[in-house]
Amino acid sequence: MIRPAFAVFIVAGSLAVGASPKPQMQAIEPTLDTVREVRVATLTAPDDDAFVFDTDKPGLTLEFTLTPPSGLTLLEVRQPARIEATDSTGADLTGIEPGFMDEREYVALEQSFGEAPTGFTMRLTPPARTAQSFTLATAFEAVFFAGTTTEEVAVSREWSALPASLTGGETVRIRLGGGASNAQLEMQPGAAKERFEEVILLAGGAELESNGTMWNDDEATFLFSGSSDRVSAVRFVARTGVREQTVRINLVEQALP
Repeated sequence: MIRPAFAVFIVAGSLAVGASPKPQMQAIEPTLDTVREVRVATLTAPDDDAFVFDTDKPGLTLEFTLTPPSGLTLLEVRQPARIEATDSTGADLTGIEPGFMDEREYVALEQSFGEAPTGFTMRLTPPARTAQSFTLATAFEAVFFAGTTTEEVAVSREWSALPASLTGGETVRIRLGGGASNAQLEMQPGAAKERFEEVILLAGGAELESNGTMWNDDEATFLFSGSSDRVSAVRFVARTGVREQTVRINLVEQALP
């Protein structure tokens, strides 16, 4: 069983002689709103192709409210590097099934269409039937941003770098792709797509309809309806003041439902 006191997971970097340490921002402590426990008994042959929401899978789902620092908006949450969770019988609760790319996704944003997220959920495995409570200790990074700025940039079928005013100084390249019936904007690295609230291709001043985005860490491809032949510019709505801040959770003998 985890003791109430636990180590704070901070990786310390080396500090050159005479250098001033960077100021440490205080970690955010979210508010636990709901503890949901799901148990499922499958009495017939399961449908392996059926889609099941994470909240309907066996286990514990914890719902948290996360209040951003003043003037910031919550953008995303990273997965914790370490997590410790046990129930009152000593059973480990961290062995959730791997998801996409065979990685365990413990935390996920609560999505709200048209509004900024205000919280997140955390998944754990089912506790023992005789357990009365559970203990959880973890820390992870949340990403926030301060606002947005809009800028139009010329684009061609050759790679070109975006201005630093849109990328915060990071090197990000784009080029036009696609053909007569569909247009594409390619971006490298793909992880840079998170800097942008919107990416819009412009053809003769008109906006092309977006058909979604495909991406990995190395490259992102923005898909659009319409010919790429008349596209000459891209309108970027870039997020500004992007920063990460630690979120820390320490629940001790939290009652089960």
